[in-house]
Amino acid sequence: MRVYGHYARIWQVKFSHADTSFFSAGEDGRFIHWNLYGDILNTYESNIPREGFWGISRCNDNSVLISCHSGQVVKLDYNPSKFGENEFSIPGEKIKSIEILHDGTVFMMTEIGNLWALLHNHGSPNLIFSDTRFESYCYLCINESGTLGCVGNVKGEAKIFDPRIGNTCEIFIKPHDRKIVFMCFKSHEITENCYLFTSDQEGCLKVHELSLNDGLKVNFEISILDTFDHSCISALDTQITDSYLSIATGDEKGTVRILNLRSNKIWVNKFNLKYVCMIPWPSISISNCNAEGVIVNGNFSLIR
Repeated sequence: MRVYGHYARIWQVKFSHADTSFFSAGEDGRFIHWNLYGDILNTYESNIPREGFWGISRCNDNSVLISCHSGQVVKLDYNPSKFGENEFSIPGEKIKSIEILHDGTVFMMTEIGNLWALLHNHGSPNLIFSDTRFESYCYLCINESGTLGCVGNVKGEAKIFDPRIGNTCEIFIKPHDRKIVFMCFKSHEITENCYLFTSDQEGCLKVHELSLNDGLKVNFEISILDTFDHSCISALDTQITDSYLSIATGDEKGTVRILNLRSNKIWVNKFNLKYVCMIPWPSISISNCNAEGVIVNGNFSLIR
């Protein structure tokens, strides 16, 4: 894989703040900043032997947080003129997944099942919850407003919760029978409800509609498809038009699908882009959808 800049599996790909470049983090302990032509702009390598990088979360100041196998978190400024690092960790715990909000709040899930929140400009993290069902592995997702969170585990179980400090509202569900590898929240602008999308390692996609008006509860669950060619979903976006829920997904094989949900019936359009996209889709957006669905922006396809 030398031509790609990594020597082992790439765990996450994410666009930069301006969408003019992107990052990759790998099992080889390398973080690479690329331009859209596939040229390497900068590279950061861990100084810990056999250290790998799990994931990337963007900050507001042209920097990123990188979660490491060892449990440390590296804050990396990717400005070419001052490409540097600053590390922090939670004493005695290894951080397995991380999310950062626009206000600078950092959420960290550790391998013993603890979720911590580090407020912007505050020195000590706050414990949100402790749950041994999410030990060792978890997929953490926080919505953009910081009012909903979800963690998924290797058994296909998920906990939906309010991540704000002092709130204890939570719901436990089991949408899958296998490891959950993708989650995202999408808000309904009209009803103020929220959709939670979850996918397992075989590509099974499910959606839950969450009601937020009178406490936190699940209105319904729908199984979108049993499997997407046994391929992990890496990006998803939605749009609601009249009575249609249109869903666009991108997977690790470079395939894009558009699904339309109406009265529990599914229409699927499939676009196989594997010849121009050889990495997971890190971001995808959808608009102007009718019953057939039209995808107008998948951000980019990287031609090797």
